[in-house]
Amino acid sequence: MLGIAVCDSARRFTYWDISCLPTTHDSVAWAQSDLGRSFLNGDLPAPYFLVGDAAFTSSLSMAVPYGKASNTNFDFVQSSNRMAIECAFGVLIRRWGILWRPLALAFDRWAALVGCCMRLHNFCIDQRISEEHLLAMDGEIGIAVPGEPGVAVDRWEKRPLFDREGRPVYALSIVDEAAFSGESGGGGVDVNSTRECLRAGVESDGVSRPAPVRW
Repeated sequence: MLGIAVCDSARRFTYWDISCLPTTHDSVAWAQSDLGRSFLNGDLPAPYFLVGDAAFTSSLSMAVPYGKASNTNFDFVQSSNRMAIECAFGVLIRRWGILWRPLALAFDRWAALVGCCMRLHNFCIDQRISEEHLLAMDGEIGIAVPGEPGVAVDRWEKRPLFDREGRPVYALSIVDEAAFSGESGGGGVDVNSTRECLRAGVESDGVSRPAPVRW
């Protein structure tokens, strides 16, 4: 059983598809999912995009690492933004003991069980960062989240994380939003334009991969 999932910055799972065999490549599983097909058809409006690892293909809707020494600064920022999904899966597994060992139920019920755990995982996060639980957030200061349709206006989140040089690590910069719509010079964009714009943004902001720490 292979699952494809998307999460937000608070590590809530916002989408998942658990319908492929374990031998399926991640990019193939994504392309076969409803959301993946929708995004590949261009249904995700610019300048929005997802951040994926090297198993996925660079496109207008997906920013993946270059994997080249010449783009190490971009890959560092990209991987920093990708940590949320890695942490989400880690928290999910550690939170529910039933996932610590082989599932002792019929195979056709595995996906429903994991989906249930994901929903409960999201519920726990919402409860942890709600206004009435703010004082229980390990003493950390929270920030208010603007209300959105279907979202509680009194929800709180922790302050953004910052890197070693004091820069917020919460989103990749976009230099020229027009590039996403093909309005900039050159008459159109290729499938890597999202990643190229982000790479240019990283360079423009002067963000660099921290030097390795030697003890």
